[in-house]
Amino acid sequence: MKQNRVRISLLLLVACAFALSFISKPKVKHLIGTWEIYKVQKKNKSPKENREKFLQFDEDGTIQGGSIGDAPSKNGTWTLDDTNLILTLNTAEGNKDDGEYSIVKLNKREMILLKNAYTIFFEKIK
Repeated sequence: MKQNRVRISLLLLVACAFALSFISKPKVKHLIGTWEIYKVQKKNKSPKENREKFLQFDEDGTIQGGSIGDAPSKNGTWTLDDTNLILTLNTAEGNKDDGEYSIVKLNKREMILLKNAYTIFFEKIK
């Protein structure tokens, strides 16, 4: 009886480990492209919807951003730590948007980032 419980426990542990191996992490390929910021929400505040800004992530680790319809006004670099779900942005201008962002969600169409008390919602447009 005790051996059966041990076997069952071991089988459940192996099954859980196998299932966890299929949970997908954010992928760099999902990040590459142009993203439109469509909503920003400060903690405990109502969200502000606004579709005026974009970020473009390039495969070579560079980033551009600015107002939609205008030439990019910010340039810099990005890195993705997909183990710890951290996206780091560094602009050449060194502004308040630089730093580490926690990735809440990242797939082919949507990205949600968290920095300090702000949640930023993106939609992929290219």
